[in-house]
Amino acid sequence: MAHAVTAHYDMLLEVEETVAESLDLAADQTITHETDETTRGTLNASSTPAATQCFSDSINLAAGEATLDLTSLTGPAGVTVTFNGLKVQLAKFACPSTNTAAILIQKGDANAYNLLGTDNASSETFEVLPGGCMALYHDDESEDVDATHKAVKFTGAGTETIEVILVAG
Repeated sequence: MAHAVTAHYDMLLEVEETVAESLDLAADQTITHETDETTRGTLNASSTPAATQCFSDSINLAAGEATLDLTSLTGPAGVTVTFNGLKVQLAKFACPSTNTAAILIQKGDANAYNLLGTDNASSETFEVLPGGCMALYHDDESEDVDATHKAVKFTGAGTETIEVILVAG
């Protein structure tokens, strides 16, 4: 069987609010808060953008730190997975509620890959709290992974864990 990746994503936040105030001519006192743009779909080798590689793992920090090299990831059965020449299209990060501190996700110290944009001169970071998660969809707008843009750094307070899923194409 040939290698293939299919990624299904649905990034939806919809909130229903029941208000105590009287709304003119409204029998239903419920307001739905949502964005007009719904980000959901399926990526694979023939989609735009494409998805041709994936990686998932539970990353354990050592002395409060870990770095992923996107050109040399360990896949199923120990097979090396590389995102070289690809863009990260989808990412999800989740911290177990048992973590004692948040994990900061940022570009690596050397050969930095910026998951939040294409500007490696800036210092965009984001934090995932214990029990929390964050998902990203880039719609082919992220930078290409290469020898000088490949490192993603995770920092915490000690030996925290973060679950990572990345899809590239």
